[in-house]
Amino acid sequence: SEHLLLSFLKLKDNKLSKELLKYDLVRINSPEDALPYILNISVLGVKPEVLLHSLEEDEVYISTQTACSSKTDESKAVLALTKDSERSKSSVRISLSYKTTKEEIDEFIRTLKEFESRFYH
Repeated sequence: SEHLLLSFLKLKDNKLSKELLKYDLVRINSPEDALPYILNISVLGVKPEVLLHSLEEDEVYISTQTACSSKTDESKAVLALTKDSERSKSSVRISLSYKTTKEEIDEFIRTLKEFESRFYH
């Protein structure tokens, strides 16, 4: 049923969110009551395209703009949610589905850690 699917996705979203909260420069922009299909985050001080291309090198794919974004560098949806211009300029979307595995979430986290060590050190 759809309720079971949403519960299953929420567990995946919670696991990913819990891991992302360990990063000092990551901010979760999605509200807690958001649907679990999309997790919007900001990596402060990093242009979304830089993160996107770095992750692509390891075949990890994310999106750089919300569906509501315009051609500007700033996500109006994230700005409205967070009231933070820096977060709205550094936001990315992570899409989840019922096919997303624990291993894929772990791989995303591992790849993000590698990015952090290359970018910040």
